[in-house]
Amino acid sequence: MKMKIEKLIKLSTKKSKKSPEDKYKFAKEALELALKISNETDKAEILQKIGNIFHNLSKHKESNQAFLQALNIYEKFSEKINIINCYYYIGHNYSRMLKVKKALEYLILTFNATSETEKPEFHINSAMYIGRLYMEFGDFKKGFEYLFYSLDYNKKINNERNIAETYSKIATGYSLLELYDKALEYHLKTLEIFEKLDSKESILSVIYNDIGVTYSNSKNYEFALEYFNRSIKEFEHHRTTPYSLSNIGVIYEDQKKYDLALEYYLKAYNAAKILKDEYIFPYIQLNIASVYIKLKEYKKAQQHLKKSIEYTEKQKLKTMQKMIYKEAKDIYYKIKAYQKAYEYQEKYYELKISVLSEYKSIDIEEIKDRQLNEVKELITNGGRKDFPEIIGNSKEMKEIFTLLNMVSEHNVNGV
Repeated sequence: MKMKIEKLIKLSTKKSKKSPEDKYKFAKEALELALKISNETDKAEILQKIGNIFHNLSKHKESNQAFLQALNIYEKFSEKINIINCYYYIGHNYSRMLKVKKALEYLILTFNATSETEKPEFHINSAMYIGRLYMEFGDFKKGFEYLFYSLDYNKKINNERNIAETYSKIATGYSLLELYDKALEYHLKTLEIFEKLDSKESILSVIYNDIGVTYSNSKNYEFALEYFNRSIKEFEHHRTTPYSLSNIGVIYEDQKKYDLALEYYLKAYNAAKILKDEYIFPYIQLNIASVYIKLKEYKKAQQHLKKSIEYTEKQKLKTMQKMIYKEAKDIYYKIKAYQKAYEYQEKYYELKISVLSEYKSIDIEEIKDRQLNEVKELITNGGRKDFPEIIGNSKEMKEIFTLLNMVSEHNVNGV
């Protein structure tokens, strides 16, 4: 049976010339057979291999099925290196599945079980992903701490690819804070490095889309459309495709080309369904509702708005909920559903105040006196810890916290 599994694994790996559908079928069969292996050492080793294959095929649910089974075995025998490997991939898979709390749990376990000298690649990469995930919850303080910690280390070892990826995630943080000039600065730094590396990787699709979003937010639609179309055409059926299609729809909506806007929103929704990407559903439904409001088709608008709210409340991400509630308030007001408008206004401000209170808690004087190298060696047995204190006093960090306080002061005064 082991020989058959190895053959199936070989047929499903990256080097195989089989189609992604065939690779998935072979990996699925290998997983079913692997679960029947009696020798636990052999079983765990094969499950890890299969987990990696599913991960590379973007089949994150199946990947976690394999890694979680392997983890159960490795924990019995306290095999630290293999435990860390499972932690990392399980966390990464959960992030792709939009299970943000579970992703944070396993990535923090990875971070705490490693260091800059022990499994440093997992230590630093987990810090980068943790930073991005905290931002999804609206916790920008923790988010930027982890990201600049990752950036500092990658600069020390001159890992240009990881520097670029961290720049990209820092840029996303600035975008969420609506600091678009800073976002564009970091996005262009990211692109510059990947172009220097002559990379043809699919991450360029994400970078093109992100640059397009930043130009679009600045109303520079010509450049925005250029980058969105590059993202779609150069990397067909990539996970970024629904986002780029939807973003083109936003531009056409702003230009009052409502038929084209609806066309691109529906294309985006269909692309997301094919990719099983539920994260973007609330935004697309909200955008469709917005167009129907402008076309005075209020019944259709309410139907799509309701779907948008249902999706966002299911996912429980602060940054998404805050934005959806604000738009819901405006839409309900326009169609004279005042009770509903008031309800979502209150929900919006409740979340807004919650996020702002996090900004206001930042102690600038304390930060100035802290050093990144004050971080003590973290626990290395896989135990749990909330998060490490890794605030630095670099130029970038001082600038970050100054900007955050400016934003919070402005918003508080405007409430």
